[in-house]
Amino acid sequence: MDENIKTTVDEGAKTASNSAADATPKQTKTAEELYAELLADNKRLKGAIDKATADASSWKKKYMETQSESEKLSMEKAERDAALKEELEALRRESKVNKYAKSFMSVGYSEEMATKAAEAQFDGDTDELFRIQKLYANETEKRIRAEIMKTMPTPATGNDDAPHITQEQFDKMTIREQTEIYEKYPALYEKLAK
Repeated sequence: MDENIKTTVDEGAKTASNSAADATPKQTKTAEELYAELLADNKRLKGAIDKATADASSWKKKYMETQSESEKLSMEKAERDAALKEELEALRRESKVNKYAKSFMSVGYSEEMATKAAEAQFDGDTDELFRIQKLYANETEKRIRAEIMKTMPTPATGNDDAPHITQEQFDKMTIREQTEIYEKYPALYEKLAK
């Protein structure tokens, strides 16, 4: 293996020295020629990397074969422990994010917005958290304004201060009370006297 690595390194050094020699301004190369050279170098380097990866894999297999049973078991245990630790961290993150999201939803955030805010809070991304809070505040303000506009009574037309009197109330009034309405609010009187 050491011989393979030495050969690969020597080839890389030769290529580097050749590239340095090519870089001298003896002759001008076109962009296509330079591109073709780069592609060839890239292909050669990929081949060297693939060969080195294959060599490393075969040496790992040989190493695993020479290990004792206890060494193999301890290595497998270490790999399982690492996977379990990674899974535990993912579950802890998910649990915390869900807890934070539930808190945000109890305040009135939508589920999607609460999840994004919870993730930002868990990750410590205060800029994103404040951006989401600003969006929530704007949406809440719009929603409240819309509700107020829906429940707001329609303003009376004109500038009269006429009291709100129903037809039944007008019919039960005495002549004197009806006359007062006629004198103060003639438009209302005409509407009710029909």
